[in-house]
Amino acid sequence: MHGVLTSDILGKTMHCHIARSGYAARVRDTRSYASVSKDIISRWSFPLVPDNNHPTQHDYDYRAGNKYIAKKAELSRNSRVGKNTMVGPSTRVEDDAFVTNSVLGASCEIGSGSTISGSYLFNDVHIGVRCQVVDSIIGDGVRLERGVKVDKGCIIAKGVVLGEGTVLSPFTRISKEQPEDAEEWEGSDQVELGPGSTGWVWPDDKHRESIEAESEDEDEETFANVRLGRLADTCSDIETYESDQASTLASESESDISPPISPTSSTSELPGIPSLDSAADFQSECTQSLKRAFDEQHTIDNAAIELKTLRMASNVPLPQVRQAVIEFIIQKLSDEGAGRPEVKKIFERWGGLLKQIGGYDEAETLLQFQRVCCKTPERSRLFPAVLTELYQNELIEEDGLTDWFMDSQSKGTNSHLSPDMHAPYDQLRVIGGQLLQQLRAQDSESEDEEDE
Repeated sequence: MHGVLTSDILGKTMHCHIARSGYAARVRDTRSYASVSKDIISRWSFPLVPDNNHPTQHDYDYRAGNKYIAKKAELSRNSRVGKNTMVGPSTRVEDDAFVTNSVLGASCEIGSGSTISGSYLFNDVHIGVRCQVVDSIIGDGVRLERGVKVDKGCIIAKGVVLGEGTVLSPFTRISKEQPEDAEEWEGSDQVELGPGSTGWVWPDDKHRESIEAESEDEDEETFANVRLGRLADTCSDIETYESDQASTLASESESDISPPISPTSSTSELPGIPSLDSAADFQSECTQSLKRAFDEQHTIDNAAIELKTLRMASNVPLPQVRQAVIEFIIQKLSDEGAGRPEVKKIFERWGGLLKQIGGYDEAETLLQFQRVCCKTPERSRLFPAVLTELYQNELIEEDGLTDWFMDSQSKGTNSHLSPDMHAPYDQLRVIGGQLLQQLRAQDSESEDEEDE
């Protein structure tokens, strides 16, 4: 650096100013776009908020729950607008429609019975009757006809039309015009668009992964890195190292250390860190660790540290750790024939462990509870109390419950379980839907009281 300053730019000086206050962020992918949008809606960027200093000079009313409703917007009496939501001017939300945690641009129309959750709709978007849009981005002038379902992470470009009954799988991308190299793509024909649709489906994840595997360009950004910046992608199935990479790193590090230490001896010398050879070993060690923590009344921090240590020793993803905790808690409650008081007690004491592990996602956690509780009638009986305590202890919010209920994996046909488990699995979804309806009814009553 000294050489550059003294030779390349003689006579020049460099200056750096560190802004210690204010708000600044860079939008470089769909995940960061959503993060910045949520910061603005949550008023972390004040005074840059929708009801103050709006660049297009539209007037917005700010309501409790971070709701921004344009004064020219039309909300039907039976429509519902959840928290962290912005509704643009000349936008109309019909009866029984529900919009939450979303941004609606100008001149949009949300049809009767439709649900918009965690999504961003640009201007002049038409959503037909009984459509569902989850955690997606919808471009200008897009039309979704009756009964269209858009799953999480989808991106629909300007001017696309999706015909009646179209169902998009997660992370589908659709453009209006066909790219020049489209003939070389594979996997774009796996999504069937409804009648009257106008759009081109881009390659799915499997095609992109196969292209990366065939590529010899080591400098090219990997698809795994792309996923890290993708809206609504939890990346829970991405491992830090592949098995062959981990063994290579281990062999290289061992060659630099004298005397050599075997993996078994290195872990056995540290207290509380077992040698794990399989997923079964990991599950067993987690169960023993949790039993000690419960019996000896460890703190949540100490219990979480031990579980994280086990995870690092076995190189398993975070969701698998949380799955082990959920399995242990439900099994313990089931074995003891616990009622609501016992469920309440155990979640007040240990519920925080689910978050303390790290990488917490409300919808994913609910899916794990659903899968664990549907296995036996005794466990299914616990599910209503579990949902209530998760909500009461602020482990889930209404938005998280909505995301879970709208997730296609919450339905038995998409659960990857055996067919005989679909009925009890779907029954638990119905129970969750009833709680969601109660929460929405309470919100409506609160809004009516505020209006009065």
